[in-house]
Amino acid sequence: MPKSAREELKRFTKILPEITVTGNGILLKGERIILPQSLQAESIKLAHQGSHTGQTGIVRRLRYHFFFHGMEGMVQDFVRQCESCQLFTDKKTQEPIIPHKVPGKCWSEVAVDLFGPMPNAKHVVVVQDMASRFPAAKIVASTKADKVIPAIEDIYDTYGNPDSQLSDNGPPFNSKAMEQFASKRDICLKKTPPLHPSSNPVETFMKPLGKAMKAAHNGNESKHTTLAQLLSNYRDTPHPATGLPPAAMLFRDASDSVFPRVTVSEHQVEAARKRDWETKAERQLEVNNSKYKKRTDVKIGDWVLIRNFTKRSKFDPLFQPEPCMVTEIMDGWVALERAGTRYRRHRDDIKAVPDYQPISHPPSNMQTGQQTQWEFTLNDDDDEYTSCYIPLQHEAGTTQQYEAALPTIPRRSARLQQHQEGSPASGGPLGQQEEGSAQVLEQQEETSAQATYQRMQHQEGPSMRVATGLGDTLHGNALHDSTLQGSQQQAHQHGATVQNAGTAPALSAPQQGLQRRGRHPKAHRTQQFLRNLRGGR
Repeated sequence: MPKSAREELKRFTKILPEITVTGNGILLKGERIILPQSLQAESIKLAHQGSHTGQTGIVRRLRYHFFFHGMEGMVQDFVRQCESCQLFTDKKTQEPIIPHKVPGKCWSEVAVDLFGPMPNAKHVVVVQDMASRFPAAKIVASTKADKVIPAIEDIYDTYGNPDSQLSDNGPPFNSKAMEQFASKRDICLKKTPPLHPSSNPVETFMKPLGKAMKAAHNGNESKHTTLAQLLSNYRDTPHPATGLPPAAMLFRDASDSVFPRVTVSEHQVEAARKRDWETKAERQLEVNNSKYKKRTDVKIGDWVLIRNFTKRSKFDPLFQPEPCMVTEIMDGWVALERAGTRYRRHRDDIKAVPDYQPISHPPSNMQTGQQTQWEFTLNDDDDEYTSCYIPLQHEAGTTQQYEAALPTIPRRSARLQQHQEGSPASGGPLGQQEEGSAQVLEQQEETSAQATYQRMQHQEGPSMRVATGLGDTLHGNALHDSTLQGSQQQAHQHGATVQNAGTAPALSAPQQGLQRRGRHPKAHRTQQFLRNLRGGR
């Protein structure tokens, strides 16, 4: 290879012995085609389309047929630009763990959480010391602030007020009553990242608590007695991180239980704190060395997707499609903002969006009232539908509503009631209303009738069966009566007359009267059925 050759050609120096040329001028590396640069992007697109294969699958398929330099990097960039792959593919890695610091004093920092609900609809509020792992718990009737705060107050009256209290963001810890309670006792409230329970160290106590409560329920035992026994046993059992029982570390002289009392010295307590920190450091190093522990590389101003915690089915995306901008970065969590709403999320629940261009207005499909990924349909009892948009923000108290697209046509049951009882505006039956009101109703439903007729014409062809079978077909689909009449009128306008077909039965005088008043003969049967259900009213 001459030195004056381009860098693109120099990359083929090492594989020159493997390159051959076919009779029609195609370059091969072994049995694989060497793709030119103009076809590389198209080949990646073809391998990805339809199935949305991941990075490794696309690379395996391409390497089976082709060869070109930088294949893995190009595939990675292509998949990262695919919106569907970003929304429906979970993260393969998690954030490296960051252990909580070991407090220098016992009961200076506590963690609080709720367990439940239990079969009797009650909960257990748990307060655990983060230094000694000493737990305290009480059964409460509900998660309301007026039930939980008195239980926590009773615990603090017994063991003293801590300097800080760590909890999640759920009720009642996010209430103003809790803020007033903490301010009165000079307690600093701290919160874990939302929707990330593993950030709360008291969760380690929930496993033995849950096991004890389930066993008590299965054996028809008292929940209060079981909770007292669990607390006593847990407090007198040496913790694996400190090597000392929580009660002995907190009270020094431990407690007098079914086993003999064991007194610990101040030196043993200091050694336990040191052992606790060393255990956390070793655990952090061991876990974070895994290839599945990788820090999400984001900076202030980047755009990220946040995890969708409102999934209702397997077809809902794993991440919300509207990106958020990073406004603050802390250890383990980030502050985000979207459309004036602020969020706090753990790094495990965000995914970076490459090359995102923000817009200063709502998406165009929402401005025009079109359906989006967040639309769902509520089925009513009469097979009609009502469409609305799910709010895109899910923070308590900060929900930002977007425009809703609601159909303006009333429900079928309401229209039937208007036929029977009369319109509120006119005060009489439909046959006695002014002709202008009937014309307005026909104009509103003309578009629906035309679309229905065209669809039926496409399915049935030029057959005259449209005029005779249209009523049964559309009535079975729960279309309203005026739509049926409009469809028949459209059929007559296109030449599909009943007289030419010779198959439709003649209408009786009452049926013809119903048609003149803007109602299809089928509607008479429906109204008679409804009157029978209502007892002849």
